[in-house]
This record gives sequence, structure tokens and C-alpha cells, in this order.
Amino acid sequence: MQVRKPLSPADSPSASGIAPPARPQPPLAAAVAATLAWWREAGVDSLFEDEPRRWLAPAKAPEATSTQQTTTPAPPPSMSQPAPAPIRLGGPREAWPTTLPAFHAWWLTEPSLDHPDLTGFAPHGATQPRIPPRGPANPPLMVIVPQPEEGDATHLLSGPQGRLLAAIVPMLGFSEAEVMIASALPRPMPLPDWPALAASGLGAVLLHHVALVAPRRIIAFGSNVLPLLSHAQPQNTVAFPPLNHEGFVCPLLPAGDLAMLLERPAAKARFWQHWLEFSGSDGAAPHSGSAG
Repeated sequence: MQVRKPLSPADSPSASGIAPPARPQPPLAAAVAATLAWWREAGVDSLFEDEPRRWLAPAKAPEATSTQQTTTPAPPPSMSQPAPAPIRLGGPREAWPTTLPAFHAWWLTEPSLDHPDLTGFAPHGATQPRIPPRGPANPPLMVIVPQPEEGDATHLLSGPQGRLLAAIVPMLGFSEAEVMIASALPRPMPLPDWPALAASGLGAVLLHHVALVAPRRIIAFGSNVLPLLSHAQPQNTVAFPPLNHEGFVCPLLPAGDLAMLLERPAAKARFWQHWLEFSGSDGAAPHSGSAG
């Protein structure tokens, strides 16, 4: 009967002087492919690093050694570019008209009022003409709106907003012919950048116009008009801060945009209440009634 015993180290082929057959090694390409296949099977198919790498960046030149010095020519001194001149709507202030008729003619022709960087209009590329203000000097009331209505040709506010204003003015106790009606912009502009326009001097142009008109009261329709008049929207609607510009003082009533008044009957009622408070505060007798 044969008994199997475990092999001892002395019984191994190496101990007996007989080397085991060598296992063939796979080629390098096969080893790399197998490694990538293993990672891909594990769900890792991309290499992520915390620092970005510019794969298409040109290779760096080798650093100069002590035996090979490289000299790099110094770059020429940079020419400092002058800062662009700030945009000033209306041009030099000393050239502004000093009479109301001259201002209205200037309003229709002054090129800087259509500066393309602010208005988006290409030179001579505006599709609508400029619209002049209308009304007398020294009126009992001046109405200021942000811009003409879309479709105005020769008459400021010739559309629905103008018809609403024509209904409001008699309720305030005035005829439309004795009211100065003006806009902060000479022509309709899509999506005006009001802060940029104010920073470029549009408010100064508007204040100059108001001083030439010299009204006894002002209604500013639209919140974008108030910053041009150096005012903010008042928190207390009972307190109406007057316009005070270079010694010219005039009561000022902020009001909602005429387009908003058209859409919201409650806004009309709120405007009427504010007018009663405003006209009573400056000694005028309020006119009874309400705008339709």
C-alpha cells in the first residue's frame, strides 16, 4: 500500500537543481491594453486632475544652464493708451441754447443726443424722427414722460398714453394748450439704459430744459424720470420734495408711468389722491373729478 506524503522543500524542483519552465510575458502593448480594459470594466474611463492642463500649449524652451547662457531681449516699453473721453450727451454745456425756442430747435438736431454707444442707433439709422416738446413757457404745469410713444411722428404722445393724458389734464384744472409736455429722450428707444444715460448727462440736459420752461408745477410720469431730476422715488407719498436746481425751485409730483395707469385702474385712483395732496400742499385749489 502506497502512502502519499506532502512535498518538502527538499523535494521541490529547484532544490533538485531542475528550474521550472519560464512563464511567457505578454508584450507591453498587450499589458497596457489589459490594464486599461480592467479600469474601464471598473467604470473608470477618464483621468481627472485638480489642476487644469493646457494640452495645446507650446513646449517650454529648456532652461539655460551655467555653461549655456541665453539672453532674452527686453520688450519695448509699452505705450500707455489714453483713456477714451467720457460720453457727454448734449456736447459742451457752454454751447447749450439759452432760450426755449432755440432749445427746441437744438433738441431736434444736436447729434450727440443720438450717441450710438448709448442709444444703439447707428448714425442716421434711427427709424423714428425726434419729437419736439409742446407747450408754452412759464406754464402752470409741466408734464415730463420718459420718451415719446412708439409711432409718434410729429406730435408728442399721439397714441393711447397721449389720449389718457388729454383726459387727465382737464381734471387737474388746466387746458392742454397751457401745459408744457416734454420727454426726457428725443425719440423712442428700445430698452434704454437709464443709469448710463443719466451718468452721461441726460439729466443735466433735462434740468436745463426745465429751467428754460420755468413751470409753476411739474408732474414726472415714470420712475426713470426722477433720477434725471436728481430725485429718488419718495417713500412717503404725502411729502413731495420740490425740484431745486441752481436756484430754480418748483413743486414736483412723482407719478406712475402712463402705460401703467392705462392698465391699472387702481393706479389712476392712487395718482388722483396724490394730486389732491400735492395741489393742496402748494396752495392750488384741486379740481374735482377723475380721469377716465
